[in-house]
Amino acid sequence: MSGDLDPADVERRLAALAASYVPESVEEGHARLRRDAMAPDAFATSVARNLEELRALDDLTRYLHQNARWPKTS
Repeated sequence: MSGDLDPADVERRLAALAASYVPESVEEGHARLRRDAMAPDAFATSVARNLEELRALDDLTRYLHQNARWPKTS
């Protein structure tokens, strides 16, 4: 992971996160979770997806904090 991210890289990461976002109601979410739980590799797939999302958010957070312009306090 690099602390010096290119804005284009950040944009691609955010696009990947947006692509994985699925708006759903609570009932739809429960039904999806039940379906996914039946798949033999559901846990591993879920963990891998969540880890990828967390890494992307971590990279974005590091980039934003590195380049933040904090207000001066007197």
